[in-house]
Amino acid sequence: MTRNEIGAYVREILNSYGEGDLPDEGDVVLADLNLDSVDYLEVILRIEEKFDQEIEVADFERCKTLDEVIDFLDNRLAP
Repeated sequence: MTRNEIGAYVREILNSYGEGDLPDEGDVVLADLNLDSVDYLEVILRIEEKFDQEIEVADFERCKTLDEVIDFLDNRLAP
């Protein structure tokens, strides 16, 4: 899976929880999305299911922006 495909899927997930659509390009600060703790965990669960990866919440919490989430997943999925 390419970095762009990862990004598109993560944006799709986040769009389902946010108030309006994320821009197709550019970075987004996750705190600006105003996700509550339940939403945040649901996002992680959906990512885990999609990419068949177990993700520690503490690892994911280090990601402060959308680009950092994409980089994190891209590195985890790299062969």
